[in-house]
Amino acid sequence: MLYRARQTGAVYVEVPVPLPIVRPESVIEAIVAALTEKTRLVVIDQVTSPTALVFPVERLAHECRLRDVELLVDGAHAPGMLELDVDALGCTYWTGNLHKWCCAPKGAAVLWVAPERRKDIHPVTISHFLDQGFTKEFDWQGTRDLAAWSVSGQAIAFFESFGWDKVRAYNRELVAWAHDLWCERWDVEPVSPRDHAMLGFMATVPLPSEIAERFPTPLSFQKHLYAEHRIEVPIVPFGGRWHARASAQIYNLPAQYEELAAVVRAHAGR
Repeated sequence: MLYRARQTGAVYVEVPVPLPIVRPESVIEAIVAALTEKTRLVVIDQVTSPTALVFPVERLAHECRLRDVELLVDGAHAPGMLELDVDALGCTYWTGNLHKWCCAPKGAAVLWVAPERRKDIHPVTISHFLDQGFTKEFDWQGTRDLAAWSVSGQAIAFFESFGWDKVRAYNRELVAWAHDLWCERWDVEPVSPRDHAMLGFMATVPLPSEIAERFPTPLSFQKHLYAEHRIEVPIVPFGGRWHARASAQIYNLPAQYEELAAVVRAHAGR
């Protein structure tokens, strides 16, 4: 967004959302307070990546419509994690990845544009079907490999065989439990509301401060966890603090989160 703003002469404004977040409404309040009569486009994550928070984008879309501001929702983590009705969100643009929680191949994604704006949106690679409609232009982009999209339906059908409601219920319950477990075992305060109102299939929890004193970088600790304990978990630096970001999928079990809790406590000397 910053690069595109430079190209067009637009002014890029980043709105800080300080942590911890006690209630979802504070996100909307911070963004709305930053809107001016010159604001033309708001870009927001539906699910943040480093902090793993589910943002209330429907409420923000309503506020943007009241002010005639377009809204682009980056829903990279949303497909599979959230029950989606993109039409009902009220945004202008929405995009999401299928390789995350739907487990499709990398490169498979979804782009949705409000009907009144589709005539103005074109793929980066223009091929044979210029001006023949949004779908035709995006469906045919020269020699692009369509394999990832071709098998995405099978990946989605795999989860449908379990029942999406059951998948979501299991993952949400597991990650909420892991969130509380880590906060308790590491004696830290969460960055998200304690009632799990902003959690999906991920939760970011601060690490004990001793970890940053004993490892030179977050990546070094992340690599150590995998090399020595076969634990794969992102270690995220954010707001001057190191965090662990838990993810839950149907192949995960509570014992795995218990093990990480114990390993971190041991490295923190607790």
